Amino acid sequence: MSDFNGFNTVNRDNLQIPNDVDKEKAAYPLYIVFVVDATASMASADINASRFSVAEQMIRRYLDVIFAPAYSGIEKHIALVSFGNGARVHVIPTDGMGKFASLINPNPAVSGANGLYVADYYIGASEWSLTQPMIYLKNYNSVKDKTLFFYSTKEDILKMLKNISRYDNTNCQSGIMLAHELLAGVPFKANKVILFITDGESTASSNFFAYYNQGNIPARINSASIIQTNGHLFVKYKSILAETTDRDLICEGIDPDNYNLENFTSHQIVALKLRALSQSKAFFKEATAKLSINPFAGEWHNFDATGGRGAIRVPVVPNLFNYTTLSGYYWSNGHIGFAANYYYHKKSPHFVKSDGIWKYSQTPPKAASAEPVYNDEFWQQSIAGQKLDSIDFDNSQTELMLFSTDQKIAETRMIDYYEHTFRKGYASNAAKKFMIDAAVKARGDGILIEAIGTRSDFLLPEYLDKVASSETAYIMPKDADKAIEAFHGKMTSFMTLHYS
Repeated sequence: MSDFNGFNTVNRDNLQIPNDVDKEKAAYPLYIVFVVDATASMASADINASRFSVAEQMIRRYLDVIFAPAYSGIEKHIALVSFGNGARVHVIPTDGMGKFASLINPNPAVSGANGLYVADYYIGASEWSLTQPMIYLKNYNSVKDKTLFFYSTKEDILKMLKNISRYDNTNCQSGIMLAHELLAGVPFKANKVILFITDGESTASSNFFAYYNQGNIPARINSASIIQTNGHLFVKYKSILAETTDRDLICEGIDPDNYNLENFTSHQIVALKLRALSQSKAFFKEATAKLSINPFAGEWHNFDATGGRGAIRVPVVPNLFNYTTLSGYYWSNGHIGFAANYYYHKKSPHFVKSDGIWKYSQTPPKAASAEPVYNDEFWQQSIAGQKLDSIDFDNSQTELMLFSTDQKIAETRMIDYYEHTFRKGYASNAAKKFMIDAAVKARGDGILIEAIGTRSDFLLPEYLDKVASSETAYIMPKDADKAIEAFHGKMTSFMTLHYS
């Protein structure tokens, strides 16, 4: 058997190292970041054990490999990152009360991942907040030497692991981003590894936080103007021209063959500007060009109340003069989402699955003349209607969820295409894409990523596969031995002088 570099793997019985390996000292130091899901769902029990317990057991097994006598020649440095709504980097108690005392969250949550009291020390937010992520990004950046967040003993890692506290929401992207940031600060020739562990799919993203809270979309939309040229309507923002379609006009109660721009109501004007700019890739690029994506921040994509503030982002009947609502509708599904979702809300199409393919009809409740959703022009424009490499978002294992049609999840009014699994969990396709993008960037910087799912009924593992360097995730507990065997092989490759 060979590992990913073609070197013979270790003999699992006696951990013998190949003859061509320098047993005294490895060529380069090894820096590892454990990235651990610390959300409330990790307390759920599968096969008589909580998911966090499964994760903890796997981390212990990984540590046994890392600190095995056979690999004593490797200089090892390990950091611990957890994630929920945003990411957090953990430190041992003596550092939390010592050199990092002025930087850590002063009120760490007392509820641990297994529901027990903990004394957690970390740089990172403890709840959704507009200010906390900025504070902790500044605190994190004030530590110029990022190797200070790495520890070299098994005991230190287990001490931090024992005290991980819960954090609501699942922003997988943030954990990978922060681990990448940490590993960017280690010696250039070091071998770098992320061991990523989660029990589910992404529901939140650091991008969403920046979009909603920094994009300033309402001001951009309101500063745009509608102009008429050669019988066509355009929305002009700076040098960007976005065309208004006949369908846009019809949906706003305007006859595309007989209208007078001067007679448009103020609501029609803002709605038309929103529709046109929502479908403009140039506008999206301009609006996001200078956003700062903060790994300590996160937000759900499209939900009614935010952070306990009671702000209605995407109400059923939108008041587009309200800045929060206007921003929420723009970001409903990326830069091309509003037209699709607002159209679906107005028409309230009926969806059925036939022969494993989702189809829609404009005549609910009977699916008369149902067409595959892929044939619908708005579906094809949406993030969900696109394909991510070989992954098709219309997965037969899921239920396609549409924002706020009167038949669908009215209690949450989500305006993304969400997948509704039989466990009644919701995950955003866009958030999963951001998770995968973060992993691809990390791997592009030479970081090896192992991806582990900690649930016996882990759904849609293909998304987790896309995180892993090998493009194959390990699902616990069934793949535990396989994962450990593969990691032995990688540790052996780190011992060779030829590894780069």
